[in-house]
Amino acid sequence: MNRVQFGRAWTSSESGLDIQSVEVQAMIRKGLPRFDLIGLPEHMIREGKDRIFSSLHALQIELPPQRILVHLMPGDQPKEGSHFDLPILVALFEAMGLLPTQEPKSYYWGELQLDGSLREFPQALRHLFAVNQKSAKGYTLQPPEDWDEEAEAFLDAPLLAIDHIEDLFQTPSESSKAKPSPSEASIKAMALKELKSKLSANSNCLWNQLKGSPEQFLVWALSILGREHLLLMGPAGQGKSLWSKASKILLPPLPPQSWKERLRFLRGSQNGMSWRELSETPFESPHHKASASAVIGGGSRYIQEGAITRAHRGVLFLDELLEFHRDVLESLREPLEEKSLRIARSRGSWELPADIQLIAATNPCPCGSYRSKRQCLCTTRDFYRYQAKLSGPLTDRFHRKLWWEFQDQERPQGFSAQELALKIFEARDRRLPKTENLLWPKLPNARQSRLYLEKWKTWLRWFSPSIGTEADFRKFLSFETQWERAWEGGKMT
Repeated sequence: MNRVQFGRAWTSSESGLDIQSVEVQAMIRKGLPRFDLIGLPEHMIREGKDRIFSSLHALQIELPPQRILVHLMPGDQPKEGSHFDLPILVALFEAMGLLPTQEPKSYYWGELQLDGSLREFPQALRHLFAVNQKSAKGYTLQPPEDWDEEAEAFLDAPLLAIDHIEDLFQTPSESSKAKPSPSEASIKAMALKELKSKLSANSNCLWNQLKGSPEQFLVWALSILGREHLLLMGPAGQGKSLWSKASKILLPPLPPQSWKERLRFLRGSQNGMSWRELSETPFESPHHKASASAVIGGGSRYIQEGAITRAHRGVLFLDELLEFHRDVLESLREPLEEKSLRIARSRGSWELPADIQLIAATNPCPCGSYRSKRQCLCTTRDFYRYQAKLSGPLTDRFHRKLWWEFQDQERPQGFSAQELALKIFEARDRRLPKTENLLWPKLPNARQSRLYLEKWKTWLRWFSPSIGTEADFRKFLSFETQWERAWEGGKMT
């Protein structure tokens, strides 16, 4: 063998918050027998050389006694992961002439065992959706045990599942061809089926055990439908946290275009996650002693996402809001307005998504007994110092500020979890009806006017009138006025 031989394959690697495509290039040329890996491979990848040698020995294949160089491109980014074993081996096979030239963007993942078999790749979904739609020609790996083949319909290239490197030499079957992408109607039907299945499995869920007035059930249904920011304040033991956590059953499933964003920020918990779980709307609830980095995100060498990014397209629930540090609360102001946040460091800046629905619950004072049957033990100074943690600009970002009290009434008809969740699912894509010229109330600023308009649109989607009339608007104003008066110190009537 006197000429230089080349081979290549593609894989992917973690790169900060993202997953980057990596081209694996192998070269065999004259020289003293040596096997080198370049391109900033971490220790896990270097150890893969011994696994490759053992796997080749199991197949009775010997590497040529020449200089072998494997380059992981781009060379200026560190790479890590034991799944580099398979793409390195495929590139070597191509250089040795044992496999035909690989098509560009043919991706491989897999950690080799000593007998040549492949270990399951638990992060399959995360890597597949990251490299999908990048002109990929095919994917080869050993999927995890709980892999659902229906997920392959959302891939733009065929997936070949192999459990031993011998399978690389076999002709792909017809079943490995790319499946046609599902239509929007079929995706919606699939999501509705999953929602009904979840509701039937949770018929005795926490929501169905709640007690409250019709206005309380309606305001929660409207808030979930419109993804409105909620601030619940009231004495301790009134059910603020209970209602917030119970509302998780009402959240509609996520569309497929949001799965990639969610997978991007599930590095520590994606193992064993199925595509069906990806469709579940995230619900994050950090502890009130969590730092700003834990809630918002941060870090020095490696940037880590916070709870607000993991809750992207879902709900961030902050229980005991006024017990959070002031810097945590104030750092929420820009993400709530911009639906994203930017973390800047000396090495660069990173933009993270933060399109959330914020639900917050808090007591009005440190003892939690203000405006309750129990005597409040707080001084005036304690009360105002506690309330001062919630600044005016942050308060203005809430669509609804609700004074919450327990109402000992049975759940009204039509507000069970099964009925509400299905109605919210159908109403979220409902077209808004035309409205008559309406006389809007005077509001303190432009932000409040925008939030009021968003609440009116949610009202129209929920009740679905043929046209938004002045009478409909008066009902809407009456409903909002009840809650505003309760917040200012009155009672719900």
